[in-house]
Amino acid sequence: MGESDAQKMRTPSGKFVAYNIQSAVDAEHCLILHHEVTQDGADRQQLEPMAKAAKTELNQSQLSVTADAGYSNGEQFQACEDVGIMAFVPPNRSVNNQGDGTVFFDRTDFKYEEQRDAYQCPGGKWLTLKQMSKDNRIYQATIADCGVCPLKSRCTKTSRRYLTRHAHEAAFERMEQRMRAHPEMMASRRSIVEHPFGNLKQWLFGNGRFLLRQLKGARAEMALAVQAYNLKRAIKVLGAQKLMALMG
Repeated sequence: MGESDAQKMRTPSGKFVAYNIQSAVDAEHCLILHHEVTQDGADRQQLEPMAKAAKTELNQSQLSVTADAGYSNGEQFQACEDVGIMAFVPPNRSVNNQGDGTVFFDRTDFKYEEQRDAYQCPGGKWLTLKQMSKDNRIYQATIADCGVCPLKSRCTKTSRRYLTRHAHEAAFERMEQRMRAHPEMMASRRSIVEHPFGNLKQWLFGNGRFLLRQLKGARAEMALAVQAYNLKRAIKVLGAQKLMALMG
């Protein structure tokens, strides 16, 4: 029998046909506030919906959330800020590596001038706007400037240097500032989110596989597993007698 709803996804053990499990976990008691079973093989589009769901569940006007670098997405960063969610996610940005070990000047070595809408390079010359798209703005230096620049060997192998600015670059920059100011947030994330997943795999799933088929079945099985996990956590935190009294 097949599993037509599942998708081939990259895992630490290789590529497998799978579902992507998302969870939002309470930092104080490690309770699972919200979960989803998705068909998306990556996490880049999951930060905003999961954070919003957690915020709604907690009925909070403001919320701080942490996630790993797989959730790095400038548009999602901005969307979270817009609704009072302060995210802490390591920005996952490409390095200007040429594949032979050579590392050229990174975008952070160029100073952006907002009023001029241009970048100043380490050599003092300007990269001006060349073209725009929905997600990016591309800036370029002049061939004349690059041709006589003494720093060219550290900047580019081509006739001129290009630089790409993400449409939500400002959100990336704010995220980088938050992460530098609060490096402890990632250590906190590991201690919070790894607890539920580790226990779910050991206590409930055993070998880490769903028994029910198709997306509907996987979601039902995951919902039951989360309920069982949260019940065990509530007993651990409150004690069986107090939980029974509250439920009664």
